[in-house]
Amino acid sequence: MITFAVVRQFLSTLAVHFFGYFCPAFSSIKAILSKDVEGIQEYLTYWSVLGFILYLETLIKYGSASVLARYPPEFKVLLILWLTLPRFQGIFLL
Repeated sequence: MITFAVVRQFLSTLAVHFFGYFCPAFSSIKAILSKDVEGIQEYLTYWSVLGFILYLETLIKYGSASVLARYPPEFKVLLILWLTLPRFQGIFLL
């Protein structure tokens, strides 16, 4: 039987992969092909920060069994959306 937690985790993972990897990868390729220097710099910053966040997440997940390792999956979706959406420009605030 599929529980609500399993569906929630699946939908959160799907949203993170779409908004965190697919959309920025497509925009990165578009910026490279159009030779937009600002766009290239923006997405280079994005991929660097995303890599660092994933590294920290792995350290927290496997390094300790604390409360930080059990955050809701929606938190990661909101963080990725805050980093990627042009309205917030979260990538430049870090």
